[in-house]
Amino acid sequence: MSEQNQEVQTEEAGLLTKRDFMVACQALAETHNRYLEAFQAEEEIDNYSRDEMEHAIQNTHVTFMKFQAILEASEPQQPTVDDLTGDIAEEETQDIPEVK
Repeated sequence: MSEQNQEVQTEEAGLLTKRDFMVACQALAETHNRYLEAFQAEEEIDNYSRDEMEHAIQNTHVTFMKFQAILEASEPQQPTVDDLTGDIAEEETQDIPEVK
């Protein structure tokens, strides 16, 4: 059975897929960035106080990291040229800035 057919069957069964985690990560990143921009510009969103905004920003960041970790753990790691030569390659990661 091909991976695409298996993905379709999984979606039909109502199970979470890698695509679901990718969509969730994207939505969380966009929400986080919008809240962070508003926080830094001292705009008001959803009538949140400054403390509530900071809490929402931190929550979306932590939740994003959890979803991203689940997604990365579910993907088989492909060997890199550095792995083949015995060197450890550092992968680029997309970090979301935290509010201090």
